[in-house]
Amino acid sequence: MILNSGYRCYFALLLCVAAAAAGSVPDDSGESAPTTRSKWLCDATDLCLPEENLLPGEGQVQPRQRYESQLDCRLSCGKYGAIWPMPTGECSLSHDRVHFDPWKVRFNVVAPNEVSTQFLRETNRLFLSNLLKECIRNCTLADSKEVLVKATVTDGSLVLNWNTDESYMIVVRTTDKVSFVDIKAATVYGARFAFETLSNLVTGSVTNGLLLVSSARVTDQPVYPHRGLLLDTSRNFLPLRFIRNTLDAMATSKMNVLHWHVVDTHSFPLEITRVPEMQRYGAYSNAQTYSHADALNLVKYARLRGIRIIMEIDGPSHAGNGWQWGPAAGLGNMSVCLNQSPWRNYCVQPPCGQLNPTNDHMYAVLKEIFEDIAELGAPEETIHMGGDEVYIPCWNRTEEITTQMKARGYDLSEESFLRLWSQFHQRNVKAWDDINLQMYPSVREPKPVILWSSKLTDPENIEQLLPKERFIIQTWVSAQSPLNRELLRKGYRVVISTKNAWYLDHGFWGNTQYYNWRTVYDNALPVDSPNNQKRQVLGGEVCMWSEYVDQNSLEARIWPRAGGAAERLWSNPKSSANLSQRRFYRYRQRLIARGVHPDAVLPHCLGSIKKLIEEHTNGTYVRSLEIGANIVLDYESGFFIHPNKQVDYVCKQLAKDERLANGYNAIGFSQGGQFLRAVAQRCPNPPMRVLISLGGQHQGVYGLPKCPTLSVSSCEYITKLLNYAAYDDWVQNELVQATYWHDPLHENTYRLKSSFLADINNELYINERYAENLNKLKKFVMVKFLNDTIVQPKESQWFEFYAPGQDKHILPLNESKVFKNIDLDIMHKCKKLHFLSVEGDHLAISKEWFVKELVPLLLEIY
Repeated sequence: MILNSGYRCYFALLLCVAAAAAGSVPDDSGESAPTTRSKWLCDATDLCLPEENLLPGEGQVQPRQRYESQLDCRLSCGKYGAIWPMPTGECSLSHDRVHFDPWKVRFNVVAPNEVSTQFLRETNRLFLSNLLKECIRNCTLADSKEVLVKATVTDGSLVLNWNTDESYMIVVRTTDKVSFVDIKAATVYGARFAFETLSNLVTGSVTNGLLLVSSARVTDQPVYPHRGLLLDTSRNFLPLRFIRNTLDAMATSKMNVLHWHVVDTHSFPLEITRVPEMQRYGAYSNAQTYSHADALNLVKYARLRGIRIIMEIDGPSHAGNGWQWGPAAGLGNMSVCLNQSPWRNYCVQPPCGQLNPTNDHMYAVLKEIFEDIAELGAPEETIHMGGDEVYIPCWNRTEEITTQMKARGYDLSEESFLRLWSQFHQRNVKAWDDINLQMYPSVREPKPVILWSSKLTDPENIEQLLPKERFIIQTWVSAQSPLNRELLRKGYRVVISTKNAWYLDHGFWGNTQYYNWRTVYDNALPVDSPNNQKRQVLGGEVCMWSEYVDQNSLEARIWPRAGGAAERLWSNPKSSANLSQRRFYRYRQRLIARGVHPDAVLPHCLGSIKKLIEEHTNGTYVRSLEIGANIVLDYESGFFIHPNKQVDYVCKQLAKDERLANGYNAIGFSQGGQFLRAVAQRCPNPPMRVLISLGGQHQGVYGLPKCPTLSVSSCEYITKLLNYAAYDDWVQNELVQATYWHDPLHENTYRLKSSFLADINNELYINERYAENLNKLKKFVMVKFLNDTIVQPKESQWFEFYAPGQDKHILPLNESKVFKNIDLDIMHKCKKLHFLSVEGDHLAISKEWFVKELVPLLLEIY
């Protein structure tokens, strides 16, 4: 278990060997859950808080409804309660509840034919399964209301494509003995999404059974018909159960397209029954394969959850392993530049391999692959044919290709290679059309295929090379790129995967940047012109490429961030992520209940650590210090309330707490380390005995490479302020990080203008009281994170920093002025200073290490 506390956990835990624990335990929903049983209220900011945290008449919604738990409160707190994604139509939710036993829910299905009826029955089964996972204790409830669910569908078709009607309406009403849920939808897929929303109107009871909103009315339909996730299973193989888990999470999120990037240059794990050589030569091993039956069952599994699987057979680039058997079979080189090195001479990324567009046998094999793919999908389903990152020098270095081009009257210019590349795609589209006409003669209209954006799709090329009637372009450019607008202006349909927001593998390799859920959520797509009768922006996809992801890290990389894109694609809200965060945290909890393992999005922080300490001590009073009435205000204080005010506030809190009168031990996280040191130096009563600083910046920071929990734009804004105006009076007063910004190139300005750090380090004036009070500590423990990517320089965590006048050489502690300024030299001689180090990023510590190394220090008595 990793206890990863980000920029909210600035302050501390205080411990006193006495009495039982008290206080509040924050959870990752952004609200505070008391350790004792209490009633909950929804305040005017849509925050669910314990009743005792609100003053009489302060901010409650009307009517003043009391709820039995935080989860209960969330069902009706705010216009959309706990519904994710946000409905696009009417939404009204009652504050009253129905207490019921999920085993006593009764279903009635009204559908035009047997196939749609059977689909809805299976949907009912999945719905009930999800309800059971919401039970906190025992689902069984003796005195249960009866819940009758009626689902009516008017269209019996199971066609699922970009034209499918996914709208629905839910009405919940309750009489004395029965709650009636009426679902109406045009198609079974709209009804399926209605059941998903209905599950969002239910939560577990703190006793037994479940709670349902007693009355509700929701009308809803998605903005975009393509709400997808790309999953790459070629670079790292993913077992089927992890793909099924991904589909379950997508269903929870109302996403409806799994783009299965099943093959690439690295491997070809998919069985092609007509060409078994592809898997035989291309799979990593016999155990790392997908049979035809596996793929067929996966398609059915997805369909029942309202999800299409669009399979990608990439080409002409990204095609290597699996294609190498051509010469031995007398078919020639179907792939060229295969596994060549140095790779930069042959491809965009290793391993290399590009299909040979002049080899007719290669096209025959591709057609057989397409036949297998067509059998896996429904008659209306299309295919993704890849088409990006073709490396023209590979073809130009291959003699058989250049010879054929010359024989056909081509020169070897880039324009000629682009024409060859275009002909490759158009020949494959013709093969795909022929296959579908033969396999599904009732489907008259040719189905467009999808290609990645590439040199072919540049605005100056695309109209001559790729007809808009046959090709949908999936763009993977930055949000700032004009490509999407240009393609729309030319009449092309697009699926958008914004590279600097929706590439979920970024931030873990090379110079790529991590995108938190807020960035994912706030990534708005271009909209169709109101005058355009033809939909062009079909939607978008978040992408999980698997170069550095396998089954062990998959779910935490995707979820819950992909849920931000899910709401963007379903609702396209005008508001930012900030207004959706309460629902988002509840959505994450729902994923966990359903067996998904999402990443953390907000530090559990002091609440989880407080609980951890309580579990490993006996009779220890543990107090969590928060600045503000709730965890959200505490979070904001870490950025915008001056540390001098925070320290004053804490000193007053400590003085009032009689249980700390004889002394206490303290632990501070991140900037809480230096803030607590200021408490020890400025407020000797009650006395602090032991101070543990985890990742504290005691000599300040000179760089802010990451801002956990903030959006990219907010982080960039703060960084610019610090770089250019950190010592401006307004910035020093308004931005906490500026108060410990230490610019070694302007050392004198830092000493004169720093309104906090230079003071407690006695760098402008010597305050002997600060040094004396700090020396009263029995132990001062400093923990440094060796792979810290947030604190620059990380040596500041041990009181070391750049030598004045430069930002390269780190000055050891015993050579710095602060060593003597605050009596650290004396403390060192008295063996009061203790330096610990941990492998890992900022505040990334294991539960086991924390218990072994730090808990004993916190329990020392003096």
